[in-house]
Amino acid sequence: MFKKHFSEEEKKYYNIIKNHRKNVKQAFELLQINFGELFANLTKKQFNHLKKQIDTHDLSKLKKEEFKAYCINFFCKEKTEIIQNNFDMACLHHHRTNPHHHQYWLLKRNDGELVALDIPQVNLLEMICDWWAFSIQEGDLCLINSWYETYKDKMILSKKTRETVEEILNKIKTKFKKIISF
Repeated sequence: MFKKHFSEEEKKYYNIIKNHRKNVKQAFELLQINFGELFANLTKKQFNHLKKQIDTHDLSKLKKEEFKAYCINFFCKEKTEIIQNNFDMACLHHHRTNPHHHQYWLLKRNDGELVALDIPQVNLLEMICDWWAFSIQEGDLCLINSWYETYKDKMILSKKTRETVEEILNKIKTKFKKIISF
């Protein structure tokens, strides 16, 4: 961490990150227990890399490039242009340093065309865990599906990535549709 003393908002935001990281780990465990076939094509090296990514998930949010701007944006009632710009820069840093975000896999060609690259399985599984963590937080394991339905048209994903994401989300929905909360 970059400083010893936190404001109340910074403590709250730190705890939000800590809780989210815990939920990402729980989502990873749920994937392994219920959908082991998703890991079948991973080599041991890839699986170990994925475990490391899960263990270090979102640690960049604790770095100076992200923490303060995220915290201010999270708790600020009035968004100024400076606050928005700082938050945008923090998001850009976060997306460019964390390949579990679909934005990481967007290529803007010199002619301006935006192309979605296929997200490798390791990063895609962490992305699902990231999304699913919010369902765990809310106590509804199927919330990820309605969240995806709300935002899918705003996501630029390759055809292969979208098909894989939707296949995984369908498995989650099918498996957990009878379980409203835990």
